Amino acid sequence: MKKIYIVLIQSPTVPAKLIGLFKRSKYTHAALSLDEKLRSMFSFGRHWISYPCPCGFKQENFNEGIYGKFADLPGVVLELVTTDEQYEKMLVKLDDFLLKSKHYKYNYLGLLANFFRLDYKHKNRFFCSEFVYYILYESGIFDLHTPRVFVSPEELLKVSEKVVYRGNLKSYIEQTT
Repeated sequence: MKKIYIVLIQSPTVPAKLIGLFKRSKYTHAALSLDEKLRSMFSFGRHWISYPCPCGFKQENFNEGIYGKFADLPGVVLELVTTDEQYEKMLVKLDDFLLKSKHYKYNYLGLLANFFRLDYKHKNRFFCSEFVYYILYESGIFDLHTPRVFVSPEELLKVSEKVVYRGNLKSYIEQTT
């Protein structure tokens, strides 16, 4: 058995605040981590601190990039227990994303489809929560019984009842190091 972590963030960026306003969601960003200390997280987001576009697949860290700019990052950390087989499948999927990261782009149309509940998906395009759910689903870890483009960060709360932490994620990082 292995543990993985889903990180949901109430991002303080302007695009995230707009998404939260339109979706009426507290959490506007999702990432997947393989360790409890969240040293490295996988998601889809902005490549440059000063510009919200372009976005794509990336490894994230709370002390670098856009998150390094903020002292307060409200969020929640969920823990999931996987079988060894599920974990291995997930590693294969993540390796594919890492090796072919230039081929994966942000799913801007999918984000709009999410707002209007239209089933639109593209093979190599994802937004943050769509990516996290895709990895969980394809690895046999969790199935929300909904198209991946419909999954918002808020809906990922259904994936696990085990909340490891809720509050300022910067404080969580300090506590675990």
